[in-house]
Amino acid sequence: MKNIAKLPPHRALLRALRQEMAGGDGAGLRGAIAQVQDWDDLLQKALAHGVFPSLYRRLADTCPGAAPPEVLAAWRRIYLVHGRRNLKLTGELLKVLALFESQGITAIPLKGPVLAHVVYGGIALRQFYDLDLLVRPQDMLVVKEVLISAGYRPLDTLTPKQERLHFKRAYELSFVHPNLTELDIHWRFPDFLGGGLDADTAFARKIQVSLEGKPVYSLAPEDMLLFLCLHGSFDAWPTLSMVNDVARLVYSQETWDWTGLMSRADRLGMRRRLLLGLFLAKELLEAPVPAEVTARANADPVLMALYQQIRGKLLAGSSLETKFGEKNLFQLKIRERLKDKLAFAWVRTAVSQKADWWWVPLPDYLYWLYPLIRPLRLTIQYFISAGGRK
Repeated sequence: MKNIAKLPPHRALLRALRQEMAGGDGAGLRGAIAQVQDWDDLLQKALAHGVFPSLYRRLADTCPGAAPPEVLAAWRRIYLVHGRRNLKLTGELLKVLALFESQGITAIPLKGPVLAHVVYGGIALRQFYDLDLLVRPQDMLVVKEVLISAGYRPLDTLTPKQERLHFKRAYELSFVHPNLTELDIHWRFPDFLGGGLDADTAFARKIQVSLEGKPVYSLAPEDMLLFLCLHGSFDAWPTLSMVNDVARLVYSQETWDWTGLMSRADRLGMRRRLLLGLFLAKELLEAPVPAEVTARANADPVLMALYQQIRGKLLAGSSLETKFGEKNLFQLKIRERLKDKLAFAWVRTAVSQKADWWWVPLPDYLYWLYPLIRPLRLTIQYFISAGGRK
C-alpha cells in the first residue's frame, strides 16, 4: 500500500504549516517543494484544506525561487483575491457588531477575522468565507429583527413552531445578505447536549482585542482552544485548516495552564475532543504541546484509533462527512461519558431537525408526524451512504 503521508503535495503542505509557526530558513520546505510534480494539484489541495494563505506566504517569504515564476505569480493573484475578500468580510463584521451594540446586544466573533488577526497575525493569513458570532440566547429574537432590518434574511424558512424548536434544540441560525455575506449566529456551542463549553461562561470570560483599530470581543485563549477542538471534533476534522487553527493558537500563547485545562476538559466531558485536537496539532504540525499532554492521549487506545482514522482521512484528501454510519460511530467514540453518548444517540435518532422538515415539509398542525419521519429518513440515508461505498 502506498504511504499517503509521503505524497509530495501533503509533505509540502505540512512542511509549510510547520515552518510558518516555527520560522527558519525554509530549507525543509525547499526540499518538499522540489518533489512537487503537479502544481495545480498542490494548489487545489491547499485551497480545499483551507490553508492556501499559509502555504503561499511561507513559500513567498522563505524560498520563492523553489517554485516556477509563473506559478508564484498566479498564486500571488489568488492570495490577493483572498485578502480583499477577507477585508470586505471584516468590514461587514464591524458593521454588524456596531449595529448590535446600538441595540444593546453583546456579541463575540468566532473564528473568521478575529481568529486570523489574533492567532495568525493578520486577516489575510487565514481562509474564511463567512462570519460567525456568539450571542446570548435571550437576544436571538432581537438579533433576528435587527439583521432583517439591515437587509439580511434567514437562510432557512421555518414555520413558527419549527423556529421555536430550533432555538430550543439547535445552536445556530444562518443569515445571508444581498452582498453575499453569510452570517452564522450562534447562541450555544456545538454539541451542547453532549458536554462542552457553556455560552454564559464564555461571555463571562471574554476578552477585548483590536480589529482594524476597532475594539471587539474575543473568546479567552483557553475557551478558544476548547471551542476549536469541540468544533473540529463535531465536524470530524475534515480539513487541515482546523488542525492549523489549533496549532497556531497553541503556538501564539507564551504559557498555558495545561493541568487546569485538562481538569476543565474532564469536567466538561470533552477530554478526548481536546486531546485529539492537540495530538493532531502536535503530530502533524509540530505544535508545542507538552509531553505530559500527549502522554494522556497515547494512554487512551480509543483516542489513538480515532487519531489514526482522522490522520488517514486528512492525508488522503477524504473525510467522514459523507459517510453516515462512520461519522456517527466517530461521534460516539469521541465522547468519554456514557450520558453524553446516550444524549448524542437520542438526538441523532429521535429528535426532528431541519433536514427532516426539508425532506417532508408539513404544516405545524402535522408536526407530530416528524418522530415517525425521522427514523425513515435516517434509514434511507444510511443505505444510500452504504451503497455509495461499494
